[in-house]
Parts: sequence; structure tokens; C-alpha cells
Amino acid sequence: LELLILLPTLYLLVLRRIKRLGRAASAVADGDFTVRLPEGLESPSRDELFNVARQFDHMISTVGARTRQQAAVAELGQKALAGTDPDELLQEATDLVARHLETPFTAVMELTDTDTMIMRAGTGWPDGTVGFASVDIGQGSQAGYTLAVDEPVVMNDLETESRFSPSDLQGDQGIQSGITVI
Repeated sequence: LELLILLPTLYLLVLRRIKRLGRAASAVADGDFTVRLPEGLESPSRDELFNVARQFDHMISTVGARTRQQAAVAELGQKALAGTDPDELLQEATDLVARHLETPFTAVMELTDTDTMIMRAGTGWPDGTVGFASVDIGQGSQAGYTLAVDEPVVMNDLETESRFSPSDLQGDQGIQSGITVI
């Protein structure tokens, strides 16, 4: 008799969780990437429904981030096609990168005829920096290193970095980590 009472109760609990997962999937299909399942907050367990909920929440986060990134790229593309001034377009690109990566500083540097790069556009820098700040591209600099290896360079901790020396621009702003790409 106890088994007969326990089975419908377990069935209802499982059914309720499956319905919640179905509603969440419908919300995502409608474009709502904010939905989360309470089960997704739990640590992994033997309970497969909990594990499915965790994976579902992770998938929603990933799809939402990709959607925002694609929207940003599309917005920049539309502005470029509309004939937006190149300097304004670069500035908008740095603003979008800063916003989407949630970083306080971004910059687009232009290689000059000498051994320096000039900041063409930037976000988060003090007034008078964009258009005037320069960094050395010689050996021992992050910019020079990035140009030499021709791939993205991740700097996890400026204080322990051994591949290159920090620029005055980084040091003046208290930058501790970052990434540079060509």
C-alpha cells in the first residue's frame, strides 16, 4: 500500500519538473533568455532532471551571449554600410566590446610609420588619451609581442607577466589583465 501511494507522488514530482522545463524551453523559443530553472542552481547530482536543468541553464546563458554578440556585430555592420565616419565606427566598436565583455578599458591602436602605435579609439580612458596616447612596439612590449606571435595574447596578471613589459598606459590605469589581438 505504501508503494502505491509513493509511486503517484514521485510521478507528480517528476511531472512537475518536466512541465517547468517545458515552460522554460517555450520561453527561450520566444526569445526570453533570462529564464532559469531552480534545479539548475543546485550542484550536480545523480538526479538526471537536475543535471538536465543545469545544462539547460548553461545553454540559455551561452545562446543569450551569442545573440547579444551577433546583434552588436550586425549593428556595427549596418552603421558601416550607412557610411558612418570610420573614426566614429571605431569608437562605437570599442564601446560595444567594453559593454559586452564588461571591461573598463578597450582600445583600437593604429600602427604608425615609426615603432609606435597610436590609440585611434578607446573606452574608459581619461580625457585626452584617445587620439594621443601611444605605445611602443619594440621588443619587450606587449604590442610588439602580439605583432610577433600573430595570435591573441592573454595577460592574466601584469605583475607576474614574463613575456613582455607593461606599457605606461597600462600601468597608469592600474590594468592588471587583458587581451590583445591584431
